[in-house]
Amino acid sequence: MSRTDCWVTNVVNQKDPKAEVKRLKIGPELTMHKITCTIDRENMISKMRELRGVITKVTREGKKSIWAEGVSCTACKFVANSDMAVLSNKAADREHILYRVLVSSKRKLDVILKDMEKNDLEPRLISLEEGSKLTLTDREREILLISLKKGYFEPDRQTSMKEVAEGLGVSTSSLRDVLRRGLKKIVKNYFDNNL
Repeated sequence: MSRTDCWVTNVVNQKDPKAEVKRLKIGPELTMHKITCTIDRENMISKMRELRGVITKVTREGKKSIWAEGVSCTACKFVANSDMAVLSNKAADREHILYRVLVSSKRKLDVILKDMEKNDLEPRLISLEEGSKLTLTDREREILLISLKKGYFEPDRQTSMKEVAEGLGVSTSSLRDVLRRGLKKIVKNYFDNNL
């Protein structure tokens, strides 16, 4: 996906082009980034703090990292408002982001890709894995996607398991079981395909 309006990525590329940028929490208004620096991070922090109108929070994390929350770029706004779950992401360069996503169907993916093109995001599909390899049931997929969209998996836990269960009309223990089974399949699939 292509875009040039990410303030955080632009500062990183200006100050430390070899740094790694990941999006931790993608939102329609604000996105939290984790930057792993390859050089001294203090200049980058100073530059980000100068841009308070568009970069709202800057925090040191460990010895080499920065967490920076900024106004969402066009790509992050699109992702936050779409029907896909982001499994991983990485800034490839100043203009391109690589996303690994989960969608409910091939047809849904085609719609999302067309919408990206309409929004001038220049999507490029690098690879496609059929969902049958993952073997999530429709119910597991539905519950995982709803839980993700409601913020259950966020670090600040925007919603509780009880609230998600009530919204779905199921018991907390039933939700916990479905989440555990679905997450086990996703984690197993990840390690089978990435190690």
